[in-house]
Amino acid sequence: IDLHGYSSTEAKIKSIEFTTKNFLLGLRLILIITGKGKNKKNDLNEKNKNNGVLRKSLKAWLYDSHMRPNILGIIPSHINHGGDGAFYVYLKNNKNL
Repeated sequence: IDLHGYSSTEAKIKSIEFTTKNFLLGLRLILIITGKGKNKKNDLNEKNKNNGVLRKSLKAWLYDSHMRPNILGIIPSHINHGGDGAFYVYLKNNKNL
């Protein structure tokens, strides 16, 4: 799922729904694209601390959700799949299938 263009609240809901849906389908690996965030500069000419909100929040959203027991791990994706702007989510085997 690509979360570009979603607000933080919408992205949280979409990412949890996407993870749940794919777990129920029996998938073991999914890709969630958050983007890297914008490189805006503030008055002190330093990187803005609020950049990449979706990227920084994704792990917490999933680990704090009802899906936590079904997640093996969340790691940054390979450069061919989005690099730092995307994550692989490894899911446990759904034993109910």
